[in-house]
Amino acid sequence: MKDLKGQKFSLLQVIEYAGKQGDYAMWRCRCDCGNEKVVRGANLTTGQVRSCGCLKKRNNLKHGESTTRIYRIWYGIIRRTEDSSRKEYKDYGALGIRMCQEWRDSYEAFRNWAISNGYNDTLSIDRIDASGDYEPINCRWTNKSGQERNKKNTRYLTIDGVSKTPVEWSEVSGIPEYQIRKRSARGWSDKEAVFKPLDPSHQHPPKAKQG
Repeated sequence: MKDLKGQKFSLLQVIEYAGKQGDYAMWRCRCDCGNEKVVRGANLTTGQVRSCGCLKKRNNLKHGESTTRIYRIWYGIIRRTEDSSRKEYKDYGALGIRMCQEWRDSYEAFRNWAISNGYNDTLSIDRIDASGDYEPINCRWTNKSGQERNKKNTRYLTIDGVSKTPVEWSEVSGIPEYQIRKRSARGWSDKEAVFKPLDPSHQHPPKAKQG
């Protein structure tokens, strides 16, 4: 166990070791506002907990936007990059992906960047380098097909020499994306998966040709 006594993490000064909670070392901290709070050590070192709770309250009071979509996106990034209890953490925080300090310290900085870089309610935030951090030079706003192209594990379907993601082929053929994926997983050829009309009688799909 690493001794955190005397160290300061954001607004929290570690006063003393406060025992264990399950497998986790707990530390009693004093916040800059004067309140005390017992915090899991890992939450201090990763920046998940930065105050006794007063910081979030002040931020909410300051901008009054805690119910907006941009705020939820901002907070969602923090959760998946810092909260190890979240199932998506393994694909973000566990891989070393973080939010830049400028955005982490100020929701307003994130909001201002978002608005000046084309944000609207139909778009999602996307990292240009999928292994990089959430920061201005590595982020953009894009639609679902744009995000699909940028995923490391995206599977492309190739028809007559043209390769597209299932989302993009769906936009071409009108066949739902999930149906294209299902057909492909069942062994259909790329062309059949994308363009074969939906069968209203729900017959079984053709078996993949052998040899």
